[in-house]
Amino acid sequence: MSRTIKTAGLCIVALGLLFISTDPRRLPSIMLVVPFILIFITLFSLVRAFARNYAKPLSGNVRLAVLGAALPTLLLVLRSLGQLTLRDVITVMALFVITYFYVGRSVSPSSV
Repeated sequence: MSRTIKTAGLCIVALGLLFISTDPRRLPSIMLVVPFILIFITLFSLVRAFARNYAKPLSGNVRLAVLGAALPTLLLVLRSLGQLTLRDVITVMALFVITYFYVGRSVSPSSV
């Protein structure tokens, strides 16, 4: 089993334990951020493992994994704050598409 799958599994277990064993109303503010970090790490690991099998260059895998994990995590953060509207979804999607192409064009061919 690859290390990325093990990382995702560990984060899922930690997330489950966190959800089962805590009450969000009694947690300190800093602990409210931990589930989002674990969700990001889980999604990053899973997207990277998937992209490793289907994408060719290594830098493309990492770029795809970061954006593929950050997009749903950011939307989840906005939803949990009660600030997610259709306009926000469209704006975030447009920014992520622009960022993906900008980062893809800024990577030099010698580093790939």
